Amino acid sequence: MASLLAFTTADKIVIGSDYPFVPEPGLKNMFAELKNMPELDSVALEKIYKGNALKLFSNWKR
Repeated sequence: MASLLAFTTADKIVIGSDYPFVPEPGLKNMFAELKNMPELDSVALEKIYKGNALKLFSNWKR
């Protein structure tokens, strides 16, 4: 993630997983690592976790 952040900002990143095919401990580890990155504050994490995807898909009918 640090390498990606060298080229872009948090408002251009989305995160996804292969849940339920990825074991839960793997997901917990991934999110813990992101949370512990000093480059990412709570606003950036919210964008990466959810906000950017909602913005990206905002024109899709529900």
